[in-house]
Amino acid sequence: MLNQLQQSIEQLYRLDSAPDIRQFLMACPDGSREQLKILQEDDLYLGVALSPTLLERLHDRRLRPGNLDQFCQVVEGVSHYLCVIHRARQTRQITALELELQAEVDKYVTSLMLARRCKSLPMEVLRSKLYDRFTLLKQLPVAEQMRYIKANSLARRYTRGLERRYIRKRKLPAMLAELRRFYRLSYTGKQDLIQRAA
Repeated sequence: MLNQLQQSIEQLYRLDSAPDIRQFLMACPDGSREQLKILQEDDLYLGVALSPTLLERLHDRRLRPGNLDQFCQVVEGVSHYLCVIHRARQTRQITALELELQAEVDKYVTSLMLARRCKSLPMEVLRSKLYDRFTLLKQLPVAEQMRYIKANSLARRYTRGLERRYIRKRKLPAMLAELRRFYRLSYTGKQDLIQRAA
């Protein structure tokens, strides 16, 4: 499933293929959340920590309200991995807030596409579960909590605009074109686009 999800996101944004994410998996205790480990010295070293149990629960690839959190953790790991590689190839920096914002958008888009194929999760339920009914880990430092809240708020506004401008009007090609532009913008550019489209 990891490789298929990686390929889906690469195709969605028309990214050059990255090395198979499975080569970068790291051991992660069950119950732990997804984490991207980055070490920058002369080269860039990446590791993606995902719980094996998490991956096993998603083996059937059906998206339901009961496994949305697990699916989104995997999407977040793949999103972070691909985003860091994309920026590194362009020798552009990326902030933790940018990574979280893009991951929040990726969770919505990939979940929406899979849910529509499976007819298993209505769009309104999906957006509410992602952006209105989320909880933060209590042990997170305040700065990290604020970063997640900011990314969530921006993604909520952006995806609501996508629904209004494209999804309800059945303009999927136009939405995909915008999502590809959005992906390549800086954080400031993404903020500006969200404010203009709101």
